[in-house]
Amino acid sequence: MFSLLREAAYAHMHHDASFFERILDEDYVGTGPDGETRNKAEEIADVKRLDNVVRKFEFDDLHVSGQGGMAFATFLGTVYFQDSTAQYRYTVNFTNVNGQSKIAAIHISRKGQ
Repeated sequence: MFSLLREAAYAHMHHDASFFERILDEDYVGTGPDGETRNKAEEIADVKRLDNVVRKFEFDDLHVSGQGGMAFATFLGTVYFQDSTAQYRYTVNFTNVNGQSKIAAIHISRKGQ
């Protein structure tokens, strides 16, 4: 799962929407730190935004658990934007679809909230 998370961070930094077309489940739901939810199409549109510049992403305190085709990852992510840095808590829900790992849901909250 860590490899997939690293790939997702790299794809987001490079605005690689095709990665998210493949990896996000059709019923994907993302919840951002503002509480707003996004479906797969909305998440991919956000990845394409060129004004959303992430220079670096660091993972800390990563824990993965699961069984039976489902897995959950929780971690602290430090995001280095163009002019600022922020820390977020992530919970990522993985599912297995036809033998391929997919991201079914992501919940992001500001550290300390």
